Amino acid sequence: MSILRTSSSIEGLLSAIRDGAGCAVSDGSYYPNEKVGAAAWIIITPNGNEWIEGGGVLPGPDDVQNSYRSELGSQVGIASCLQCLQQELGEQHTSLLSACDNLGALNKVGSPREKTKPALKSFDLITALLDTWNDISVVAQPRHVRGHQDDRIGPLTFLESLNVRMDLLAKSIAHTHIQNGCPSINTTLTVGYGTTTIGGTMVCTNLQRTLYQSIHHQDMVTFLSNHLSIDQQRVHTDLAWHSFRKARKECSFPMQEFISKWLSKDTATGIIMQRRKQ
Repeated sequence: MSILRTSSSIEGLLSAIRDGAGCAVSDGSYYPNEKVGAAAWIIITPNGNEWIEGGGVLPGPDDVQNSYRSELGSQVGIASCLQCLQQELGEQHTSLLSACDNLGALNKVGSPREKTKPALKSFDLITALLDTWNDISVVAQPRHVRGHQDDRIGPLTFLESLNVRMDLLAKSIAHTHIQNGCPSINTTLTVGYGTTTIGGTMVCTNLQRTLYQSIHHQDMVTFLSNHLSIDQQRVHTDLAWHSFRKARKECSFPMQEFISKWLSKDTATGIIMQRRKQ
């Protein structure tokens, strides 16, 4: 978390949360060219006088960043803040309105934990979100709020104005991160499925498929290195693997079959055919 700030006093906010009168609003921002996702959230009193807000850049590899992950991260921020306030709030059960303009992320709040599988996209944030809400005495009341309402003419509702405020904060966080050269984000989750890494890279999406691809990717690197007499590190870093993967997906099945046979030196040449007959 890169930003955390509060109003001059939060006693009224704590009281509002205990009484079930507080509310929270979150928003995320994603920049596809830079592959940077940021999140922002606020917990506030009904009159808007006392609040806690925060946000930060989402951890994980570039290829898992998207607007959905940013929205999920902002909801995790709300739950994590409440968890930190648990001692001040006491054990009394209460509820908190939690608003978001992304229905996909909002639907994960309060969803059944047993139905959450590591094959999901951003499973690390989803499980962290569910487990954190489950560990505190506050029950989330999800509420959808229309996003980017500052583009229309007319007064905004309280939740809409907060959504605009968080949108601007998330964009500011992302801009600062980009201007600083997009430094790597090192973080370790201790809730949900925790943090899984392969070769130092954080796994956030489709755990089983990522493990499978990682294992076979290394097999391919080793094979190409031996086959082409090139250093393994050069094969790993210099080959445009994203373009290679995309090309394999787009070509026809017979062509994929041919490429596999050619790479494995099993194409139907005269020598290979003679060997098959033996």
